Amino acid sequence: MGSGLIFARDFKEGIYVRALAMRLRWQGLGIVVVAIAAVMLLPAFSVGFGGATARMVPVSGVPSGGLTPAGGAHVSASPTAALVAHALAVAKARGIPSTDLFLPSVNGAASTAGGIVHPLYAAAPAPMGLGYFGTQVNTHGVDHGTVTYYPSVEGAVTLNSVDPYYLASSSPDIFTLQLNTVLTHVTVLGNSSGQYWIQNVPIYFAASHTLGIEDNIWNFSAPGAGMQLGTLHSYGGNLVPGVFYYDVGPSWNMPTPFTIRLYNNASVVNLRPTIYFNYSITTSNGTVISGSFDQVEFNSAVAPVHAAAHPVFQIDGKQTNPIGLLNDAEIMIGGPGGGSTTTLLGINATMGLWTLANHSSTYVAVPAGSSFGTDTGETSEGIAEWSAGGSNPVAVLGSGPSLLQPLWGLAGAASGFISETFTLTPSNAFAFANQGAAWNRNTAAWAPVPPSGVATYNLSPHTYSFDFLLADYKPVKMTVSSSGSATVSLSSDPALGVYTPLWAWNNAQLAAISSGGSGTVTNPYVLDSNSAGTLSPLFGEFNDFYYPVFPGISIANTNAYVTATGLPDFAVAFLLPVEAQFSAHFGTPFTNNLELQFYNDTHISLVNNPQLTGWSFSGNSFIASVQFWGTSDSLIAGNNFQVQSIGAMLSGGTNNVVWGNVFTAATTTAVNPGSIQYGSSQNGLQVYESGDRIYNNAFLTPVTAVTPPFDLYTGAPQLWVDRWNITPQPATITHWVNGFGLSGNILGKPVQSGNYWSNYGTSQNPWGVLPYTDGGGIFAGGDSHPLLFVTLHRIVFTESGLPASTPWAVTINGYTQSSISNTITFWEPSNALYAYSVGPVAGFTASPNLGAVALHGGPVFVTITWT
Repeated sequence: MGSGLIFARDFKEGIYVRALAMRLRWQGLGIVVVAIAAVMLLPAFSVGFGGATARMVPVSGVPSGGLTPAGGAHVSASPTAALVAHALAVAKARGIPSTDLFLPSVNGAASTAGGIVHPLYAAAPAPMGLGYFGTQVNTHGVDHGTVTYYPSVEGAVTLNSVDPYYLASSSPDIFTLQLNTVLTHVTVLGNSSGQYWIQNVPIYFAASHTLGIEDNIWNFSAPGAGMQLGTLHSYGGNLVPGVFYYDVGPSWNMPTPFTIRLYNNASVVNLRPTIYFNYSITTSNGTVISGSFDQVEFNSAVAPVHAAAHPVFQIDGKQTNPIGLLNDAEIMIGGPGGGSTTTLLGINATMGLWTLANHSSTYVAVPAGSSFGTDTGETSEGIAEWSAGGSNPVAVLGSGPSLLQPLWGLAGAASGFISETFTLTPSNAFAFANQGAAWNRNTAAWAPVPPSGVATYNLSPHTYSFDFLLADYKPVKMTVSSSGSATVSLSSDPALGVYTPLWAWNNAQLAAISSGGSGTVTNPYVLDSNSAGTLSPLFGEFNDFYYPVFPGISIANTNAYVTATGLPDFAVAFLLPVEAQFSAHFGTPFTNNLELQFYNDTHISLVNNPQLTGWSFSGNSFIASVQFWGTSDSLIAGNNFQVQSIGAMLSGGTNNVVWGNVFTAATTTAVNPGSIQYGSSQNGLQVYESGDRIYNNAFLTPVTAVTPPFDLYTGAPQLWVDRWNITPQPATITHWVNGFGLSGNILGKPVQSGNYWSNYGTSQNPWGVLPYTDGGGIFAGGDSHPLLFVTLHRIVFTESGLPASTPWAVTINGYTQSSISNTITFWEPSNALYAYSVGPVAGFTASPNLGAVALHGGPVFVTITWT
């Protein structure tokens, strides 16, 4: 992200929660809408550019998406997968934003091979940070398991600087810090075997320097146990019966650097087991803010007479807990809830983890630490870690590959760091690294490269193998084992094709991913469309909740003219072990398509692409095939969207033109069809900005277009006002945008005006009711001149005999209109017979009260007489 977000944020406590709840309601809008044109043929049309004509392939029917998993995949579910599925379903039904759920990992049960536990995560994306799993090295150099109990656990993060960037979750710059522990020996209604996952969670909005805090409690006592109504006696937050508990705490303006210390404290209050969620924040000017934002008492008995047993946090390195996760302690960085991930383009931070023994007043650093946690589903990438060791060790976090490795107190851990500086040409080449003297893509992790192309990584002192790669360039491999610097120059090799995504962080990087152009309106950069190669499986990484790490295109902070046309579909096969195992385990497809993202840009032209498909698994996120975030003066034209979830999402920009696109619902074949969460509710277009022109498109998706009435970034209420049609005019008239001439009618008609809407003429969107709004989804304004295959004519009902201003009604095809005047008008296509019925009016009889009219090429008039 580099230059930071361009949006001003006036964060108000609670508005984020309300906005996300609104998002969930709007995300599900229109599921019951049925398209009336399931199979149709759209004529080809043209987008003129520089005197040339580009043709769009006609669309017939609903494509399958073409993604088929390998045969024989095994479909099963872990206890946490069932818990998460239930939690997300209940949260959606109750309007609770998924970002209030800090979900447990849905990975399979952790291993206990060799008598010790082994963490769930094998590769990034993972909950990077600091974890203590109850295992440590013994005097023989072998890791062994221990079981310990503590009344208090402290986690601390000093955040000196941070640069998050991830467009596919709730907002680009939000992430969480989580102190996660498991409370055991909890007495609930006389049963003292309770185990509960305790999460103390700061949420940071980097652009606005806003720090909030929340908490979650989950029942880990047994599979399917849930947080039942009788579990808690008193609390300050929200108990969602049968699922989980959460509370939204205070927020502060908190520019970096700052230090936040979190405390999960267990006690007995009023004879009942009790948890305190405490914090202490040291601001950049040295001010200390501290307190307890939530206190939760468990219901040990209906009317306790004796004090319950003291609950304790258990760290168990020998066995897993009842739902297959670890009883560990971890402080980590992850996405903003809902199982999301986040990418750190840059970070300078430290993390520490301490425990307080019984009858002690001194916190002691955990005896062993790893560079990641394991119980939580929120993840991150782009973080390299090392530790100096010593009597009070901490993890040091910087930019680099997110490698899962021991930091101290475990076999293979090494103190200190080596510093590696690489100068890359082109500067937007990708870097991956794995530990070891040989390159191994199965264990490699991505390392961010700054826009300058000069990347410095501080790594735990081991040997590392790097691979540097970029579409149409020969990859370069390098092995390092000590501090140093190197120049890495990639040479052009078009025979390799587009085997990496196309990323640029500024105008200067566009040339390296373009087939030509200089960035002017008459000679724009044309993004590389050389489909000779297939994407490397390195770019298929996703986390437990199928949030992808990489978009296929990421263009940020540019104002040069850029054309993206004839693009490959950025299909990626899940050939790496983690992704392949997940796909087999959950019955999801073994391939997917990366999305296209444009951030803080102007003069982008995404035109004439025969297939824009996007990521298939996105039922609980904002993943769109195409995202324009803060992007203005740009064009989306002549594309065929095969919509898996959201076709295109526009937010925070203005003066964009969406023209001549076909949005068709697509479904992906999967061994477990339920894993494709968005089936039957695909949304063609979401708009969170004003000033755009959207016309001459064909919307064939179940949900055609929505403009939710809030700002996607700030959460503030907002009405978006856009133009969904132009004044009707001959289709031969040409409108110029970014050097492209737009003319014609997508249905082959002689007039250009609005859009074709497949559900126009249904009871939710009746003929003649204008503007068209997709049943209210377009919250302000709408299409006043929709495109039609048919000609509409009037059926006019005129009544006589009722007193003035008496309401009466007529129904045709399930759509009822009422009036207090003496006429009611319907618009319907010609050459059809329409049955009607007249609604009752107390004290009067209608004649006729039902009937049918034939409509052939002109208006029909029906008189209703009341007596």
